[in-house]
Amino acid sequence: CLHDVSLETLEEGLQLKIQLHPTFPWSEAYQIRVDKSGLGEAVELSAVHKPRGAAAGVLADFSGSFQLRFSCPHWFVDRIGLSRTARLALHHCGHPLPCVGGVTLLPHSCQEKTYW
Repeated sequence: CLHDVSLETLEEGLQLKIQLHPTFPWSEAYQIRVDKSGLGEAVELSAVHKPRGAAAGVLADFSGSFQLRFSCPHWFVDRIGLSRTARLALHHCGHPLPCVGGVTLLPHSCQEKTYW
């Protein structure tokens, strides 16, 4: 999703928090640095769906022209077709990842190679 940000807001400094759903907890606050052209560095936010849940990786970056874009670049769609009483749940480090409507948001580190 895209959000417009004014130059006045950027001059005052921009602090971001993210909440995936109205019932989910807010993330930690993150500072964003932006230059006068409206371009800034990307910030990796971590958002959870419950206090002891694993964090999904949400990316906040400026796409130019003072537009702030939020995205979750890594996600998993459950299309396994289990009955309503059974469902697929993904965990990271033993904790459940945020999942709404069969779409699980994955952490930033989901593509790191692990050798056993």
